Amino acid sequence: MAKRESPFGNEWRKCLEQHFRYISHEQDEVALNSATPLYHQLGYTEDDLEQLYIEGTMRNDDVPQSPAKFIVHPGECKCASCMDNVLEKGHDQYGQPETD
Repeated sequence: MAKRESPFGNEWRKCLEQHFRYISHEQDEVALNSATPLYHQLGYTEDDLEQLYIEGTMRNDDVPQSPAKFIVHPGECKCASCMDNVLEKGHDQYGQPETD
């Protein structure tokens, strides 16, 4: 009989990966040193673990901030101007773009 993969296999791997990110984030050298060989036995390559380490040690300050493309506007406004462009003039009391 052929070996079937568990329907929870992907979730288990996601959990393992999150655990490696966590111990990387915490800089727990003892856990990293003991976990690394186990992850290799489970099929993770050195490149996989390096990527997880980077993700675990990344800080919000390290992520470049992209400028906002849209000005926050009322949720009820569905006009093309609000959906496609940044409005410089704003909205009237009914949530519609102000005109010249």
